[in-house]
Order: sequence, then C-alpha cells, then structure tokens
Amino acid sequence: SSSSNVRENNVVSSSSSSSSPSSSSLRERASALAEVVSSLERSLARERELRTSADAAANVLDLKNSVVSFLATENRGERLRLLPTIADLLHLAPTEVTAIEAHLAEGVVGRVGRGLARALDAEIPIPFFR
Repeated sequence: SSSSNVRENNVVSSSSSSSSPSSSSLRERASALAEVVSSLERSLARERELRTSADAAANVLDLKNSVVSFLATENRGERLRLLPTIADLLHLAPTEVTAIEAHLAEGVVGRVGRGLARALDAEIPIPFFR
C-alpha cells in the first residue's frame, strides 16, 4: 500500500507540473489506478494468508462455520455479530463491510418495500390492490 501511494504521488506530481487542461483528468486516473492496485494488493495478501499461514486449516474451518451460521440465521443481530469474524477471515475492505451492514440494516421491510415498488413500476397486477 505504501508502494501504491508512492506510485500515485509520482504520477500526480509529474502531472501537476504541466499546465495542460487534462492534469485533473490525470490525477483522477492516477487515483483510480491507485485504488485498483490497492484492491489487488489486498486480494493477493488475502490469498497468500489463506493458503500459507500456519493456521490456514483453522481459518478455513472458522470461515466455514461462520458462513454457515450467518446463512442459517434470520436474526439480524446474530448476522451483525458474525460479520466482524467473517470480515477478518476474508480481509474484507471497510467499504465491503459497510455495504453488508447497510444491507442487513435494511432488513425485511426494506426488501418487501423494494419488491412492491418494482411490482407497481412494472404494473404487474396484484390482486389485493384492485
């Protein structure tokens, strides 16, 4: 990650020295590329750790048990309790954890509401609304 920061800073500093109108575009591209590099580095580290760590077998078993428990329960609180364990074992990015938490917070009411909205938008006949 420090190497990606150095790469981004080099690209940004070299682009800011020019007075071309595309320097902000270059900064945006450098930032996007730095994010991609960072994501790939995290994925590679995750894969290496899962395959080569001393307790790789225990990690896989913990992951399996956590995922099974997560999927088997309908209790949102239990899923939120299991999420940090799963996030740690999979090395999830904070944005991934936040997205999952937001989905869990939405709950059944939000999903039913979205389904109903889709049905109304599609003008699908719903017998009890006639």
